Amino acid sequence: MSAYLHHHPGGAPLSAETQAQRDNDIRAAHTAQRTLATDPKARAISTAAHDLAIAAGDRTTRGQLCWLCEQRRACTRIAGRWECADCRHIT
Repeated sequence: MSAYLHHHPGGAPLSAETQAQRDNDIRAAHTAQRTLATDPKARAISTAAHDLAIAAGDRTTRGQLCWLCEQRRACTRIAGRWECADCRHIT
């Protein structure tokens, strides 16, 4: 998808073809979001991908108890334990 908003110095308008392409891209993005929100199979795939990212330490999860500082923060799962960003930088 192309960028949705473009800066046109001097107020040069978009061509009809460019506007149509932009509108089609936005429509496709909205359809994908709606499908993900309402389709249980798509949601399960998204949830599984999210769980894999957390298990790999690529994504933080809010409200977890850091095993080092024992405070609830946005933590990353590292070696089976939740670590906040502050404690990860200290160690």
